[in-house]
Amino acid sequence: MVFQKKQLKTIIFMTGILITIFIIGSFYTGYGMTPSDYSVKADSLVSSNRSKHAVKVMIEKGDTLWEIAAAYYSHEYKDINTLVEEIKDCNGITSDIIHEGSYLIVPYYETERDSYKMASYMD
Repeated sequence: MVFQKKQLKTIIFMTGILITIFIIGSFYTGYGMTPSDYSVKADSLVSSNRSKHAVKVMIEKGDTLWEIAAAYYSHEYKDINTLVEEIKDCNGITSDIIHEGSYLIVPYYETERDSYKMASYMD
């Protein structure tokens, strides 16, 4: 099969265009992964050895549910409000009002290594 010069130039040009589109498309799509795929993989890598615990916290003067939640917040929760709602559920409260001297059960996540460190500090 013999190509004329003009046809050969057109074929080479179109091949170059297709290769460029493929390369740009591969970088843009992350080789088929979407941004949400990356976050799921990152979360699963970070939280693979994390477990959920609970701690009893005494409410001090001026404390709010959001301040207490912020002290125990981690990436496993969608946002701080999600943790506040879980604290309320764990304690059977529906109001945002808490009282000094009362206790709250507060859920939190930690790695096994963190748990070991806490146990050794308590000994």
